[in-house]
Amino acid sequence: MSCVTSRTRVRRPRNVGRKVQPEDVLAYALDHPQSSTKMISENCGLSKSRVWTILNKSGAHPHLCRDCCQEILRDCGIFNDRLIGPVLYEGTLTGQRYLELLQDVITDFVENLPLHQFRNVWFQHDGAPQHKISKVKQYLMETFQNQVIGYGGFVERPPRSPDSTPLDFFLWGHIKGQIYATPPPTLQDLRRRITDACASVTSAMLHNVQREIQSRVQMCIVANGEHFEQYK
Repeated sequence: MSCVTSRTRVRRPRNVGRKVQPEDVLAYALDHPQSSTKMISENCGLSKSRVWTILNKSGAHPHLCRDCCQEILRDCGIFNDRLIGPVLYEGTLTGQRYLELLQDVITDFVENLPLHQFRNVWFQHDGAPQHKISKVKQYLMETFQNQVIGYGGFVERPPRSPDSTPLDFFLWGHIKGQIYATPPPTLQDLRRRITDACASVTSAMLHNVQREIQSRVQMCIVANGEHFEQYK
């Protein structure tokens, strides 16, 4: 859960948290095959020469990534010590597709939760454009009432806050480290790697993540909502 002060917007730096790793560069290049080296450099916070070095060593040039991972996207969620997903789909993620994903995956999940658990569920997402359509906001408010963190929710989530989001500070790094250790040669292999990487996430790992969230919330409070990972 993100830590925010009531209705106070906190501007966070683009590059927060852990040092950018080569697999982060490969992941961005593969997820954004139309990106130039300059765009990858700006988004990953590395020099263009460093980006080229990483891409050249891996053989994953931006213009060659398209054939292997074009149009494949993945979504996951974390609930207590359970991983929801991965949900793999092809094509561009529009607001309507995001709504359909929520209606399919999230509705099925919450309908099978015991009532005492459902009452305590908070849903969190970021401010991606796909999350901002009115139908998405309406669905989330009808499903979770005021217990929504992020765009359109009762609690705002500061932008660029991966240090307080378990999907960012744990899950994506864990998955990307396995997926992009070497460039996936085919779309089928990429799908298999994503599925295998998610299957490697254990309940014990997610239990530790829960404890880590509590620690990070306290550090965020002490830092008055500013970046805090450099103090860990």
